[in-house]
Amino acid sequence: MRLMKNRQHRLRFGALFFVAVQATLAENPRDASVAQELRAVRTQAIALGMREASAEEWAKVDRAFSDLVARNPRESAVRRDYAEFLWGQEERERAIREWEEVERLAPADAVVLARLADAHLAAGRGK
Repeated sequence: MRLMKNRQHRLRFGALFFVAVQATLAENPRDASVAQELRAVRTQAIALGMREASAEEWAKVDRAFSDLVARNPRESAVRRDYAEFLWGQEERERAIREWEEVERLAPADAVVLARLADAHLAAGRGK
């Protein structure tokens, strides 16, 4: 029971952090329909973070993000948000791979560079 509560608190914190990061990011997808779909998936992830969601519900959001990335592989905003979601779900290696791809797409994105540096430090890869 205590482990479940701790996980809930981490997920809520992750969702709030996700919202805060998104509020500070200026880059949005160029295509309005992609931006709208990205907002819908973000909102779904935030809503799940605010309540006790099942693993199946989280998997649906993961699939929604995966599909969005597959349809828009060159959109750094989509990949960046997916990486944030993966990090919040404790999918560390997948998140790092996404951030590395965003770094290739948008090498001047300071937020991604900072998140990637933090992720590598958290993974014990300081160099």
